[in-house]
Amino acid sequence: MDMEKVIKDLDELYRLIYQSNVDGEILGSLHDAIALLKEQEAVNITTDYFDGFGNRTAHCPLCNSRLVWHQNKNYCGECGQAVKWE
Repeated sequence: MDMEKVIKDLDELYRLIYQSNVDGEILGSLHDAIALLKEQEAVNITTDYFDGFGNRTAHCPLCNSRLVWHQNKNYCGECGQAVKWE
């Protein structure tokens, strides 16, 4: 099962639970779990520019933090958003 399908199914489950007036804490946990899954779905990014040291850099599409290509990270160090360098 792919991530997009899982997220879609969880969004539907959230809607159903919301309509049934279940405990708000459970609903909040489900909302947080969906948000975490969405962060793990890699977003393609391209380098915006080279900084003064010749590093290819970009900005996180979720929190706008600066990302540096040479650090070989496939995620944002600030918010955890998964990224895929192009």
